[in-house]
Amino acid sequence: YEGKKAILGLYEKEIFSGGEIIGVVSMKDVRSMISRDEQMGLVHTMKANDIHIRDLLEDSPEAREYLQEKNRLQLGDSKFLPDDIQFGVDILVYDRIVAMISPKTLIAVVIEDVAISNAQRQFLEFLWKSIPLS
Repeated sequence: YEGKKAILGLYEKEIFSGGEIIGVVSMKDVRSMISRDEQMGLVHTMKANDIHIRDLLEDSPEAREYLQEKNRLQLGDSKFLPDDIQFGVDILVYDRIVAMISPKTLIAVVIEDVAISNAQRQFLEFLWKSIPLS
């Protein structure tokens, strides 16, 4: 996927189509790609599609604003990554799929493979268990 429009479509039509998601996200980087209104639109798409997301967030004002709306809509739990950990890409695991999104370069890759998604999910679960709830 290349470009803002393609990545927004990926979020709306595939990632946020329903179910459980675990991921690592930099809302500051996401907001460099999309507007606040577009971001809040995605949050409401999650609600409409009954998404439950556990996300590990890089702490920023943008993340705190997102978290406020996410918590209001009861979309799942979030944790802040330690300040010295910055991924630079968003990694989202859902179903048997891994999506890796680079908001800075407007590139996204989707891998549909059970073994790869299970390995990535286990890695994110390990991180999740290692960090206290925000």
